Amino acid sequence: GIFHQKPETMLCFAIRQQINRQHSISAKSTKETLYCVAHLIKAFFAELPQPIFGSLPLASLVLAEPEQVNNAFQALSTQSMSLFVWLLDLLTDVIDKSEHNKATISSLVEQIAPILHPGQQDKVKQILQQQLTYSVTITAISHRSHSLNQIANLARLKQRVGNFLASRSFG
Repeated sequence: GIFHQKPETMLCFAIRQQINRQHSISAKSTKETLYCVAHLIKAFFAELPQPIFGSLPLASLVLAEPEQVNNAFQALSTQSMSLFVWLLDLLTDVIDKSEHNKATISSLVEQIAPILHPGQQDKVKQILQQQLTYSVTITAISHRSHSLNQIANLARLKQRVGNFLASRSFG
């Protein structure tokens, strides 16, 4: 997967400088550029002064019910919660494109868990697996629901056009 690849050091350094100067990365991205960005995302989380899950009681969350896990996440700082939600959204998008990038929930969990709380990798892996699976499921349901809504809207529009045409005389 993209988070597993070891990118070219000099390219990563150059891209990091662009990002730090708030410059956009060229739209002409290569696989190597994508690997660098993935590497920089991991580096960002690894270099945080406090791990995202630093304040969570991980041992009690591993086999907890979803409601207990959600309550524990509410105790995270606003910054940690925002970063975790952003990361879940990103990983969900990566999995959504799995036919191109070969990413799976398990492979992403293996790559990302160690940076969320060093030293507690096994527990973080289990929690991240649960949360990512939930996020992917909700996204899939949302996409399907959106598609069904679009189909229903098109059917209603077709009916309205048909009614309009039937009420008019073209002759």
